Amino acid sequence: MRAYCHACEADTECRVERRDEVYPVKGEPIAVSAEVMVCDTCGTDLFNAELDNRNLELAFREYRQRKGLLGAEDIIRIRGKYDLSQRSLATLLGWSPATVARYEMGAIPSVPHSEQLSRLDEDMAYVRGLAEAKANQLGQLAKRKLEARLGQLGDRPERLLEAYLIAQHSTSDDMLCGRSEFDLDKAANMISFFARNISGVPKSMLLKLLWYADFLSFGRMQKSISGMVYCHNHYGPIPVAHDSLLEYMQSVGIIDLKPDASGMGEYVEAMVALRDDLFTEEEREVLNDVCARFCRCTARRMKTISHKEDGYIGTQMKEAIPYSYGLTLKAIQ
Repeated sequence: MRAYCHACEADTECRVERRDEVYPVKGEPIAVSAEVMVCDTCGTDLFNAELDNRNLELAFREYRQRKGLLGAEDIIRIRGKYDLSQRSLATLLGWSPATVARYEMGAIPSVPHSEQLSRLDEDMAYVRGLAEAKANQLGQLAKRKLEARLGQLGDRPERLLEAYLIAQHSTSDDMLCGRSEFDLDKAANMISFFARNISGVPKSMLLKLLWYADFLSFGRMQKSISGMVYCHNHYGPIPVAHDSLLEYMQSVGIIDLKPDASGMGEYVEAMVALRDDLFTEEEREVLNDVCARFCRCTARRMKTISHKEDGYIGTQMKEAIPYSYGLTLKAIQ
């Protein structure tokens, strides 16, 4: 890689180093692991617009996470959820279209604006009230599109749960559900347990924690905790139709799925209090043991560990994994 170095007054070979840098964001110093271009000849730091923008976005993302503010991808998702243009969203919220555009380009929203958007995302009654109040300003097309989307979203949780239950009950084999009837409350509280005890738990890691908990329970007590059916997936063993299950739980406010710091995946955040009374003493012990065993793992490490389990080795892609493999777990017993 070559770039112009003002100190050397010539094009020189250069390299990219990673180092801790502090960026001021709204008057607050934010430390990030930044990438900096350095001249190989004299060691001078060189300006690179692409790296500088990337580092600044890391600082913005860290600031938003600290303050609990929504990011550009959140705002775009919320707007898409209600089938709104930037102008229609601005009209609905009483903002200028330029404000929405700036936020979607990466500008940090104010706390009141972020809170208003969060309420828009979570409270359809609030959205309906805004739509009625701004009916004359929205225009007929935008109004009809919003009303249609609100109608679709009204039964979305039920449709997501139905999709999951269809996949869950596609087999009558008792050994594929761990000799337990599927228990939605227990499944939800297992997710809440791991999300509360492992801060920022990646979604891909959570799915394998659920597998280990259910299969460890079967290994110890010949009965799973949740009754969930699991299958062989490229990234490891996971619940069947897990996307429908997690989206259902997100849509009814049990969990939230948020983009992680890399922007390449999601982590799970518990939104309701854990109902510890749902579990037996033995089930609580299983959950605590799984948490203690894997809490310091990364998602990549858990993938590697789960791939070595007999239940993964002995099944094919998308094949349901029999709970009998809970008797031969290698990573935890």
